[in-house]
Amino acid sequence: MFVSNAYREYMSASKSGRKFLAKSSGDEYDGYLSSIESLPKNEGSLSRVSLGIHEIPMKLIVGAYSAARSRNFSGNFMPLLSKHSELATKWQYLYTHQQ
Repeated sequence: MFVSNAYREYMSASKSGRKFLAKSSGDEYDGYLSSIESLPKNEGSLSRVSLGIHEIPMKLIVGAYSAARSRNFSGNFMPLLSKHSELATKWQYLYTHQQ
């Protein structure tokens, strides 16, 4: 039962993501998630320092680390890949687990 619900929920989320992307296509914002890799590098920036593991509130998460991964999701964090993709399978497993 959960598998069919997970599939329907993925398809609904993917549809929502495509609508968000289409609505944002004319803006300067391209409709995809932001990515840290796509930010301009400052010549005066310091090196990376590990701070360990910290909890980050969900409201502070605005994108993905890699530019490649950010293209898998619309700006509203909805998936954009095909229902046959690895992301779709993982998304459905996660949905099932959360239910």
